[in-house]
Formats: sequence, C-alpha cells, structure tokens
Amino acid sequence: MKKLQTSKVYDLFSGTIHEDQGQLVLNHCSLGKYPYPLHFNHPEDEKQIRSLLQQDPYFWLNLRAKAYTENEKFHLIVDEIAEIHIQASCHLSDLLSNPAKL
Repeated sequence: MKKLQTSKVYDLFSGTIHEDQGQLVLNHCSLGKYPYPLHFNHPEDEKQIRSLLQQDPYFWLNLRAKAYTENEKFHLIVDEIAEIHIQASCHLSDLLSNPAKL
C-alpha cells in the first residue's frame, strides 16, 4: 500500500516590513496592521527582504506563510515571497496621508 504524502498548506499574507530588535515583522495589510514576527524556511528569502529594507524601505509583500501562536502572539513561518511591490504601500492610512500616491 502506498503512503499518501501530506503537503503543507500555506496562506497568502500581505503587508509592509519593519525590523524590531533584529526581528523582521510583517505589518498586515488591514486596518489593525497586526504585527507578525517572521521566521523563514529559506534563509535567502530573509536576506532578500533585509536587502530591500536597506535599499528602500517603502514596499510591501505577499508572502506564502503559515501562522502559529507563541506566547499568545501570532507568528508567520514564511515559505516563499510571492510578490514584491516596490515604491508602494498596501495600508489605507498611508494612501490617505499621501493623496499624491492615489
């Protein structure tokens, strides 16, 4: 009998990135901007995001990731960077504070 392989299921999470005491954090594209600390399956994805932050921190991402809770806080395990949107924000508050970007 053949064993069925179970594949991991990842969701898409959109948001902007900032660094907090060395930890990369995704601010979710929602009114609440929930901050998800990020953990990476692939170190090159973390390196790419850190490089983007140094070049120009004004961007947002779609990440394929899985959420889990630790100490009553949600974290994300990132499997892949699905999309990068340079010189843009996904937060409504950023658009409203800068109407020229509309």
